[in-house]
Amino acid sequence: MENVINKLSEIETIASKIMEAVIARKKEIASQKEAEKKAFDARLEEETGRQLAEIRKKLEEGKAVELRKLQDSVDRVMDRMETDFDAKKNEMASEICSKILGM
Repeated sequence: MENVINKLSEIETIASKIMEAVIARKKEIASQKEAEKKAFDARLEEETGRQLAEIRKKLEEGKAVELRKLQDSVDRVMDRMETDFDAKKNEMASEICSKILGM
């Protein structure tokens, strides 16, 4: 009977040691997974930042191109208006004077 009690005590001791080892390993794995998660988050944040910077750059370039196109269009319209005005200013001045004098 004492032999059985001793064996049960040994089994309990071994089971306790196994449980302690399992708990320690579980903590170790949890730490490892946390480190992997932090590394993944850092890589993801870096990649996201890089992609956002690239998108911003493309948007800025597109905006600059559109602004140049608009400025060129405005410049052409202004040139045409100035040319038309220069060509017709004497005629318009005469017409205005005629209307004023004809009143």
